[in-house]
Amino acid sequence: MPFFLSLQKINTMKLLMLKSVVDGNQVHKKNTVVEVSNDTARHYLAVGIAIEHKEQKVAIETKEDKTPKRRRTKKK
Repeated sequence: MPFFLSLQKINTMKLLMLKSVVDGNQVHKKNTVVEVSNDTARHYLAVGIAIEHKEQKVAIETKEDKTPKRRRTKKK
Protein backbone atom coordinates (compact mmCIF):
# COMPACT_ATOMS: atom_id res chain seq x y z
CA MET A 1 0.00 0.00 0.00
CA PRO A 2 1.44 3.39 -0.96
CA PHE A 3 2.34 5.76 1.85
CA PHE A 4 -0.06 8.54 0.84
CA LEU A 5 -3.06 6.19 1.07
CA SER A 6 -2.27 5.44 4.70
CA LEU A 7 -2.54 9.16 5.52
CA GLN A 8 -6.04 9.36 4.10
CA LYS A 9 -8.63 10.51 6.63
CA ILE A 10 -10.99 7.79 7.84
CA ASN A 11 -14.59 8.98 7.55
CA THR A 12 -16.40 9.06 10.87
CA MET A 13 -19.72 10.38 12.11
CA LYS A 14 -20.89 11.59 15.50
CA LEU A 15 -24.03 9.89 16.74
CA LEU A 16 -26.26 10.32 19.78
CA MET A 17 -27.06 6.84 21.06
CA LEU A 18 -30.72 6.12 21.83
CA LYS A 19 -30.02 2.61 23.16
CA SER A 20 -27.03 0.92 24.79
CA VAL A 21 -25.03 -1.21 22.33
CA VAL A 22 -22.13 -3.64 22.64
CA ASP A 23 -20.07 -3.57 19.43
CA GLY A 24 -17.18 -6.03 19.62
CA ASN A 25 -15.01 -4.79 22.48
CA GLN A 26 -16.70 -1.37 22.65
CA VAL A 27 -19.73 -0.43 24.74
CA HIS A 28 -21.80 2.56 23.62
CA LYS A 29 -24.11 3.71 26.43
CA LYS A 30 -27.50 5.33 26.04
CA ASN A 31 -27.61 9.16 25.71
CA THR A 32 -23.89 9.51 24.91
CA VAL A 33 -22.26 10.99 21.82
CA VAL A 34 -19.96 8.53 20.06
CA GLU A 35 -17.79 8.78 16.96
CA VAL A 36 -18.02 5.69 14.73
CA SER A 37 -17.14 4.79 11.14
CA ASN A 38 -19.58 5.61 8.34
CA ASP A 39 -20.55 1.97 7.77
CA THR A 40 -21.43 1.42 11.42
CA ALA A 41 -23.16 4.80 11.59
CA ARG A 42 -25.38 4.02 8.60
CA HIS A 43 -26.35 0.71 10.21
CA TYR A 44 -27.19 2.35 13.56
CA LEU A 45 -29.27 5.03 11.80
CA ALA A 46 -31.17 2.48 9.69
CA VAL A 47 -32.01 0.26 12.67
CA GLY A 48 -32.96 3.24 14.88
CA ILE A 49 -30.31 2.72 17.53
CA ALA A 50 -28.94 6.25 17.17
CA ILE A 51 -29.56 9.65 15.59
CA GLU A 52 -27.06 12.01 13.99
CA HIS A 53 -25.52 14.48 16.45
CA LYS A 54 -25.28 18.06 15.24
CA GLU A 55 -23.36 20.49 17.38
CA GLN A 56 -25.21 23.70 18.08
CA LYS A 57 -23.33 26.94 18.23
CA VAL A 58 -24.06 29.05 21.27
CA ALA A 59 -24.86 32.66 20.50
CA ILE A 60 -22.37 34.96 22.21
CA GLU A 61 -24.03 37.84 23.98
CA THR A 62 -22.28 41.08 23.11
CA LYS A 63 -22.42 44.40 24.90
CA GLU A 64 -24.72 45.86 22.24
CA ASP A 65 -27.24 43.04 22.69
CA LYS A 66 -27.54 43.42 26.45
CA THR A 67 -30.40 45.46 27.89
CA PRO A 68 -29.35 48.34 30.10
CA LYS A 69 -29.74 47.80 33.84
CA ARG A 70 -32.17 49.97 35.72
CA ARG A 71 -30.53 52.35 38.12
CA ARG A 72 -31.85 52.35 41.63
CA THR A 73 -31.89 55.53 43.64
CA LYS A 74 -31.62 55.72 47.41
CA LYS A 75 -34.76 56.35 49.41
CA LYS A 76 -34.74 59.57 51.35
